Amino acid sequence: MVKAVDYTAVKPVNGFRDIEEGHFEVFEKEIYPKYVSKIPGLTEDYAYYPRGRVLYREKDKKFIIYIDRCLLTKNDKEIILRLFGLSKALWRRDEQYQCSTCNKELKVSIETCESLRKKD
Repeated sequence: MVKAVDYTAVKPVNGFRDIEEGHFEVFEKEIYPKYVSKIPGLTEDYAYYPRGRVLYREKDKKFIIYIDRCLLTKNDKEIILRLFGLSKALWRRDEQYQCSTCNKELKVSIETCESLRKKD
């Protein structure tokens, strides 16, 4: 899912334009309720899945995409640029954007929590 807005309508904070809404809110309100009945085994924790964020940096007028390593293929990059209507961007990895495939500790933690929820 892509949550895109016109960056010129976003008020800059500390030199960056970024939407206020976080991954947790988007996943909890828009993704999980819509897909839980359609995707068997969909976990409630957004951090389980690859994700990223597009920012606009005012000082040099560049878009920066912080993204999970799993989404850094050439094809994925092309799709992401097209979805956001961008011709280019700076690509960055950040430990905040690590899915369960990239972060094994996260995978074990989330899967353990999910199995405990199912037992209740």
